[in-house]
Amino acid sequence: MSKFYAYKELRERFPTKEAVSEARNRVETFISEISKRSSSRNAVVFGSAVWGTHPRIGDQHTRRSDVDVAIGQGYAGEELEKLCAQVTEQTGVPTEFTKVGIDGGMYDKTCFISPSTADHFRLLAGKFPKKPYEDFKKTMEVLAIPRAEDITNYVGRLSGNIGSDFHDLFVNRRHMDWTNPENLKLLAKLENFPDHFIRKILGMEKMLPCPDSKQVVWEVFSHFPYQWVAKEKLAGHFRSMRGCSAAYEKLIDEVSAGLSDWKYDCKFENIANDLILNAAACFSMIGHTESDLERILHITRIPKGTPVIILTHFGDGGGWVNAKRLDEDFGNPKAGVKYFVKNDPATPYEQKQYGQTEIPYFGGDNGLQRIDDPINPSRGWFTYKRSGSGFCSIRACDEATFQNLKGDLDKDDPDVRRAHYRSLANQALNPEYSRVPRKLLNRSAASV
Repeated sequence: MSKFYAYKELRERFPTKEAVSEARNRVETFISEISKRSSSRNAVVFGSAVWGTHPRIGDQHTRRSDVDVAIGQGYAGEELEKLCAQVTEQTGVPTEFTKVGIDGGMYDKTCFISPSTADHFRLLAGKFPKKPYEDFKKTMEVLAIPRAEDITNYVGRLSGNIGSDFHDLFVNRRHMDWTNPENLKLLAKLENFPDHFIRKILGMEKMLPCPDSKQVVWEVFSHFPYQWVAKEKLAGHFRSMRGCSAAYEKLIDEVSAGLSDWKYDCKFENIANDLILNAAACFSMIGHTESDLERILHITRIPKGTPVIILTHFGDGGGWVNAKRLDEDFGNPKAGVKYFVKNDPATPYEQKQYGQTEIPYFGGDNGLQRIDDPINPSRGWFTYKRSGSGFCSIRACDEATFQNLKGDLDKDDPDVRRAHYRSLANQALNPEYSRVPRKLLNRSAASV
């Protein structure tokens, strides 16, 4: 989480990326040394600061980043907390702890992590196979709630309801004491909201990028290839909130150049006010219930009326081709998106949310599980196991292609149909840009 500073802090110690790297390395070294005392490693550094230690990933943290530390069961948390306090005092870089599991000393209750934090550790384990992220991840207890509920709870905690920590922030934003560290922390959590919200919903859609840093996650959101209500409704406010972050970065430099405390306070108050107003606008659009969330997360892969090519793959290696117009949105069935809870093998304690959809043409395939998005949305096909038997692939096409193909198919010539199927199936079953079910991919190229 990025930190906001009181004017006095900036005058005493100017934040730098080098300081964040130094703090990260010192905490990491301490954990490595103390872990040698036991057979397992029960604390790790994670978050954006870690990505810069991977040889093929550049530094993803900023000069305002903190150092995130996950503390697991049985770990000597008090020693680590003391070291982190010293590091913060000497570098000015804050350290945030995420408690995992049970510890009889520092923590005395079971601590669960969110599904999105589990996603982050899965990415770390994939990029750092020789480091302890995979083993540490196994010690975690993931909050066993559906992802939609996790997102709803997250929004609810930040949205300023009466009694929440954020209520005064929204009601009295023009009269807040911005020298108070607790108020600055609350504001930082609001600043971080667009990034965390996007991470959570990309994790829900199995589209979380690696690294899952702020900039990379924003790029995925900004260039999302399908119609998405969240992007249409929230992108403008998210962009404004990112603009507040950029304005604050500029303000830090102005302090370094000699800006007075009075001018800093005035400019900071304006930035804080804009940040809070845009966050409030986002929360009003998202709503506070799972049905509200379902509406804002609605994704339309292929709009109603779009001409599409549909391939039906037979078990003998042959197939059938059709050219149709969609009766309804693909990814937005008539009955709305329904959800069911399914165990996620990647994180055994997690109950993961899957969408249910249908291919709404000519009667359609009803009751299908979630269909993976193509690797390349512009060239790829949606390929899925039918609700009965066999497999199908579907892809949108332009009007000219649709009319030409439909004209050939209307001739009802079996040889022409087979030729079109073979040509199109070679595209649809290409794993370079389409996600093809393994059973279907195992068919030999000759059979197609």
